[in-house]
Amino acid sequence: MRPQWPKAQVIYRLYKVWGGNKFICLPFVRCFLASIATGIGVIVSQTLRKPSQSIFSGALHDWPLAFFAMTFVVNIGCTCLIAYHILAVNRRTKILNIGALVPVAVVIVESGLVYAVSVVILFTLFLSNSSAYKIVQDMVGPILAVHACLAVT
Repeated sequence: MRPQWPKAQVIYRLYKVWGGNKFICLPFVRCFLASIATGIGVIVSQTLRKPSQSIFSGALHDWPLAFFAMTFVVNIGCTCLIAYHILAVNRRTKILNIGALVPVAVVIVESGLVYAVSVVILFTLFLSNSSAYKIVQDMVGPILAVHACLAVT
């Protein structure tokens, strides 16, 4: 459940960058709420599983997959929309020679790509039933925190 706070920050930043447009944020808020529900499902399924039961068996396997997918969609979607809006504003202000916002958009996209690659690796390892997913899972939390901070800078 630790990735929830950075996801909420990224959604809030999307809301602010788009000038308070609730319709842009609505799909991501729904996805965020669904990821909270799937996160609770992961915790409950892990609590109720038998010690001999593998994480990769049946219903236990589906909850983490849904959680990873929701996390991926929220963060990548919000990051792309924030970067797009910054580039669109840059294009409009370039006519007035006000300044270049392209480096800001590049930092945002790069932080999103680092996070996206780590989640794709995590997803792949989990789908291949490899216990190595635990190593990447421990790395995703700090990467997500850095991604959330860079999405504002």
